Amino acid sequence: MAVYGALNISKTEKDARAVAVREALAITRLEGSEPGQLVLATYEQYIAGNIDWDTCEKQVKAAAIKELR
Repeated sequence: MAVYGALNISKTEKDARAVAVREALAITRLEGSEPGQLVLATYEQYIAGNIDWDTCEKQVKAAAIKELR
């Protein structure tokens, strides 16, 4: 069985993460915003299994603030 990232997530988990991120980005775009590169890179780290959701959430918030400056 293949595992991904530093957290050794399964393919099923990786796919579920990709769906969750795609939905979150769709909501953001429906609200008229476009996520920046730092936010997108953070989500990619989450999908890849390198960070957990709590870390992702904190890093996305920090990245969004940084990109607004």
